[in-house]
Amino acid sequence: MSNAKTDAKMEAKPVRVAAVPAKKVAPEATPKRRPAMPAKEVRPRTVKGKIAYYQLAARKMLQSVREMQAGVRAVQSGIKEQMNKNKEAVDAIHSGVHAIQSGINEQIKENLEYVKKFYG
Repeated sequence: MSNAKTDAKMEAKPVRVAAVPAKKVAPEATPKRRPAMPAKEVRPRTVKGKIAYYQLAARKMLQSVREMQAGVRAVQSGIKEQMNKNKEAVDAIHSGVHAIQSGINEQIKENLEYVKKFYG
């Protein structure tokens, strides 16, 4: 015999269901995060904010000037090194030319002496 009251109580009791474990997502399937967009430079509206903004801009400009000066110094030192190498090469060429000229002059003298002795 089923009683209507007991049937209603049975139906009203919550039934526990076993929890289904969450699915594990493979690392390849996870969406890749794209890099954050750079923040736009917004000029502040307060005086202190504007001062800070312009000080930051001035620091950035000074940093870029320092980087440019370092680059100029590097180029200048490279030019000086090349000039020194060129001077050394020119000196070597001059000494070679002088040696050749002195050898030619000695040959001319020897030939003149030979001619004097032979035709003499």
